[in-house]
Amino acid sequence: MFIRPIALLALAAGVLGTAGAARADQPKLGFSGTLVKVPGHEPLMGYRVDAVTRDSVAAKTGLKRGDVVTIIGETFGFTTHEAYQYALRQQGKKTKLGVIRSRDGKLTWLDCPLGHNPAPHADETPPDGLIAVDFARNSQNGP
Repeated sequence: MFIRPIALLALAAGVLGTAGAARADQPKLGFSGTLVKVPGHEPLMGYRVDAVTRDSVAAKTGLKRGDVVTIIGETFGFTTHEAYQYALRQQGKKTKLGVIRSRDGKLTWLDCPLGHNPAPHADETPPDGLIAVDFARNSQNGP
């Protein structure tokens, strides 16, 4: 199978879904990453940050290479790329990201200036792979 280089770059940045069609209204953090298991938090998955785009939302949020984005907002965990994208679409202008820092392995909450309007996505059906979490009330390090 041949994938055009531009499509491969978009997929790596979390812009394309599995069908390969780009969504113009999909919020983008601006990092390339790899979907990985989060040890000790199964079945939760996360995106390990492989590279951060300069001046992107990810850069402004403070994401660094090796960090693992595990929670979107205060309640969305994910096990699939589609669930990750859905969780981002449900966020507004500002949100929080639950990130396991590569430096110490601890869950840290980062303020994320996403700048997105979730209203057009209010009626979307949640995809498989979305996990409801409640770290906000159960974590000393919560948002």
